[in-house]
Amino acid sequence: MWGKVTVGGVELREELQVSEDPGGLQVSGQESSPPKSATVVGAAHHNLLGLDGRIVPVVFTDKVGLTGFYQVSSVRSDFMRWANGAVQTTTWQLTLTRVGSAEDVEIESRVPLIARSDELAGTQTATFWHAPPGGTTSYLTGSVVPAAGVDRASADGTVRVHLGLPIDSPRWTVRAADYLTGAARILLSGILRTGTRTPPAADTWELSNALVRITPSASGGLTVEAWRAAAWRSPKTYQLTVNGTAVTTTPELTILRNDPEEAAVRLTYPGTPGRLTVDLSLRRGGRFVTGVVKRHSAANLGVTRTAAETAAAVTGGLRATAADSDGNRFVMGSSRTLTTTTATASITKSATSTFDFYVGHEVGTTPASGDAAADLFAQYLGATGERIRVVRR
Repeated sequence: MWGKVTVGGVELREELQVSEDPGGLQVSGQESSPPKSATVVGAAHHNLLGLDGRIVPVVFTDKVGLTGFYQVSSVRSDFMRWANGAVQTTTWQLTLTRVGSAEDVEIESRVPLIARSDELAGTQTATFWHAPPGGTTSYLTGSVVPAAGVDRASADGTVRVHLGLPIDSPRWTVRAADYLTGAARILLSGILRTGTRTPPAADTWELSNALVRITPSASGGLTVEAWRAAAWRSPKTYQLTVNGTAVTTTPELTILRNDPEEAAVRLTYPGTPGRLTVDLSLRRGGRFVTGVVKRHSAANLGVTRTAAETAAAVTGGLRATAADSDGNRFVMGSSRTLTTTTATASITKSATSTFDFYVGHEVGTTPASGDAAADLFAQYLGATGERIRVVRR
């Protein structure tokens, strides 16, 4: 039975032989349909090309001594399809420059301690936070440790979120096999996507971090779900609004960023003339998706629940009045001064061409410290991005 080699989350058949020199590995193989599906084989072709130049975890089933972190120095993939798609192959070659094993390297995150600009007159202090992968074996912020932390149960396992960072460059260590635990990810047609090449007609998409899942809904809307009790729960559907009217055209998807620490997509809603876009971003460990709506000219821009669900006004937005049947409450808000409607749950900013917002869930009827609606809003104000680099110990 063939093993597998997973390169940056892309699962490939592990061939019998790998060529190794002091600098790294030469790995090659072929994916074919049959036995795999044509969709999986086609995705492997595009995903391999999306790995070029990246430092990624590489995990072998059989050649476990080669597992570690590598930079993809070169990649080639020959894609063949014939007999009207009855037979399809991807023949690939990778040159991997060795960075090191989990014992050789550690990861440094750059998390700017710069609060999101807001219009709330200091009514809420930003919380700067960071979530390394589940399975992280050490976490260093110098002589001062983070002020607090919360463990969040995800579809990948427990993800630890550190709150109140004392510095903007925490360092951490993790096994290559655990590096993608709780990672932000983009799926197209149910298959993990790497890189930022957007295929045509990418209508069936998913943005997730194993805690929050965002998918397109009917009539141009978005469905946001939360992971709890071993399942995706509390699906809530939202619609963008312009001057009180829901935007129902089907948007075009563009992948903006696709890294384990953060993934982002742009939805472009066509108009003649004019244009409306919304950029959605999701960080590892976050309980909410952030969004920025842009329009070609000023209007009343907003986000509304598509199903009536009573909410109460809280600092920065709205929180569901009562927990739903899954024991969760939706939360939504913005850093801007808002007009809110509690009966139908909507937030609106008047006379603007740009509007930022967040949507997520307060998970549990009695949420843990760090997971209550006020905590999530503070984390939204402190969620200004993350970049990582792999360094030698």
